[in-house]
Amino acid sequence: FTFAGKPMILGGYATQSPNQACVFYLVNPAVKSGTFVFQASSTATSEGFFASALALAGVQGAADANSANGTGTTFSLVTTNGLDNGFVVVAADDNGNVAGRAPKYVSGICSNLMLSAIHGYSACAHYYGYAPTAGTYTNTYNQGYQRTALAAVSFDPVITPSLVWAVGDGAWDINTTANWTNPVAGGALVTYQETL
Repeated sequence: FTFAGKPMILGGYATQSPNQACVFYLVNPAVKSGTFVFQASSTATSEGFFASALALAGVQGAADANSANGTGTTFSLVTTNGLDNGFVVVAADDNGNVAGRAPKYVSGICSNLMLSAIHGYSACAHYYGYAPTAGTYTNTYNQGYQRTALAAVSFDPVITPSLVWAVGDGAWDINTTANWTNPVAGGALVTYQETL
């Protein structure tokens, strides 16, 4: 996958032959608008190809990724966010879908449906959700039938330090907390706060 000519990062990937579920991403691309391009192998065959896209502001990169695959009805994906106010994306694909339905949300934080599509006997669904606090989250989906593949990627937000420095002639380095709490030569640290 490329966006505006730049290769995207494969963050999450699952396969249950021949099905695949993938989550690609870019962090802060220089070009903010452009075309998504997918190149398949010249020997690849496809019954259907499904894609959805979203733009996130203030993301520092992928925090975690997980995948699940197999033949069965219910699948769970566990991801971890290291910071509060995270974001998780899930791609789910199923083949031989006798009932003609895509994998369906059961529980967890990724309940927001971006895409649900059926083509022939293949069906997919793309979900997203917010991780309000740092920690581990389990997202569960059902309605799998056979050759089911699910991939998830969690993203942590960018931390922007903000400060008030009063009566200060000290120097500090925003990358180390030691200089925030130990001002030099009469500097007085009033507050230090991380905001998202």
